Amino acid sequence: MLHALEVAAARYLRALELADDDEDRAGIRLALAETQLRTGALDDAHRQLDEVIAVARAGGHAELLARAALARGGVGVRVFDPDEALVALLEEALEAVGAEQPALRARLLARLSIEVYYEDPSSLRESLSEEAVLRAREANRSDALLDALNARRVTLWSPDRLAERLAVSRELVALAESTGDRERSLVSRTWLVVDLVEGGALDEARVEIDEYARLVEPLGIPAYSWWVPAWRAMLAGVEGRFDDLRQLADEAYEIGSRAGDGNAAIYQGLARWIADAEQGRDPDRWIPQIAEGVARGGPSDAFRCGLAMQYALAGRLDEARDALAELGPQGFGSVVKDMNFFAGAGEFTIAVGILGEAERAAQAYEVVRPYAGRMFVIARAAVCWGPADSFLGRLATTAGLLDEAERHFEAALQACDRTGARAMAVRTRSWYAEMLRVRGRPGDAAHADELETAARVEADELGMR
Repeated sequence: MLHALEVAAARYLRALELADDDEDRAGIRLALAETQLRTGALDDAHRQLDEVIAVARAGGHAELLARAALARGGVGVRVFDPDEALVALLEEALEAVGAEQPALRARLLARLSIEVYYEDPSSLRESLSEEAVLRAREANRSDALLDALNARRVTLWSPDRLAERLAVSRELVALAESTGDRERSLVSRTWLVVDLVEGGALDEARVEIDEYARLVEPLGIPAYSWWVPAWRAMLAGVEGRFDDLRQLADEAYEIGSRAGDGNAAIYQGLARWIADAEQGRDPDRWIPQIAEGVARGGPSDAFRCGLAMQYALAGRLDEARDALAELGPQGFGSVVKDMNFFAGAGEFTIAVGILGEAERAAQAYEVVRPYAGRMFVIARAAVCWGPADSFLGRLATTAGLLDEAERHFEAALQACDRTGARAMAVRTRSWYAEMLRVRGRPGDAAHADELETAARVEADELGMR
């Protein structure tokens, strides 16, 4: 398929040479750009789109402008800090299209809602995606509805909205399958995978990953292909296969970089970071990267939690306390409940556990407790850190809520066994044993010995410490 796209791009270039009308050339340039985006020739595609946009503006061609704006958003879905130029272009296209073309308007609203994911208030992105779905259903166009539902799934990306997200993800996959739209089917499955993993349905997620791999293989489009090794790296981390994780993460980066997808580098870093954290490797090496994330803004509170964790793991305890203090008087309660929430929760838990910050832990415990039974997932399933109950048990221990901690640790061990989460089972047993020794009831010491022995044997097998 990739070779076919490259052949198509060459033919479009030849057609450009033969065309002598600006509007005809603009249409060819748009088709060429959409092809180049899929081959990873992003700079070439953007140059073509700039030409298309100029022609559309000069001639007042609303539909051409809208299609170019959508193409400028790229292939698939990437959720980063807002691209102000793209936001302005999408808003310009919306104004040009008006209400006369509801399907095209729905697609523009959908793309805009994704672009403003990190903008305050969160109601902005939700209202845009709601209108996109409404317009798409009115237009009775499957392509517009798929794009609108895709955006709706993005804008619902909060731990409080899992049931809604999962329903939208399942509708997306079913609709894409029914229309035979393979690319949109692939995008839809990226959401279904992360929602299944977060809900603890790892066996079903494994099935979806295999189906994604089957669908993407004939296309050979790097923008979609890199997700397969990325998710397999995630599963390797769950199972404690850290050498495999690193190899798969590097493979995902290599493929994703050919597509020009910045997510690939982020996911490689996340995978290697979690492997290093679990195996106790050089915590200092990650501090500059996380500090850079704090300085950049965006999901900075989650980055601050990560910085506090790395400082604590490195034994730089005063700096860890300073990082936590920057969250303000609300502590973990200040962390926004977006896609980065579970990353921040896990990092905060480890930091306060090392520091022994009982008050901060108690405050965070109340914030995180509603998510008992979930899995802590980072990004679009770049990392599955393990059961939320493991971290809730650790928070409860640090806060002195020892009976609550026991209930969470027992639930976590059951979840680890059910999902094959060997690495987090090691951490859970270690944390559980620590709690039992603090509590000191009859039988606690013997139970702690059993847990520590089991954790040590498993840790040796997995290369953890």
